[in-house]
Amino acid sequence: MNITIADASPEDEPALAAMMRGLNEAENELVPNRDVTDAAALEHVRYLMTCVKEQGGFALIGRRDGEALGFAIGLVETEEGAYVLPEHRRFGFLTDIFVAPQARGGGLAGALLARSEARFRALGLSEMRLNVLEGNGRARRFYGKSGFLPYGQILSKPL
Repeated sequence: MNITIADASPEDEPALAAMMRGLNEAENELVPNRDVTDAAALEHVRYLMTCVKEQGGFALIGRRDGEALGFAIGLVETEEGAYVLPEHRRFGFLTDIFVAPQARGGGLAGALLARSEARFRALGLSEMRLNVLEGNGRARRFYGKSGFLPYGQILSKPL
């Protein structure tokens, strides 16, 4: 299998939107609050691409044998509070990473994660963060094996 990772281009928007819908559908099974329509996926991809341009981040698309099967989007974030040491206030935040079900277990997620880490390092950042849903055990194990440690926890209470 030939895996390639490249910067996403405007021509990749339809593929990114289709995969974003796949991510929304997968997350909706864990947290049933996701809009799983094509329109919502496309709108979110366009929003994230605007953030990439404004924040100096990146959008990567992963292909296996030429077929778009995964993506990762990273932004540069800043902790605004003075409670964080200045040299640690800027960090890379991986907003989304997704691999299509038929490509899981084939190394694409690891390749996307490694390229994301390299991109953040190239930007002079010393930390990379991401969120993972509590019920996504497979992703939690993957990130743990990739060196991620718990940083905080967001709690939710239905009202």
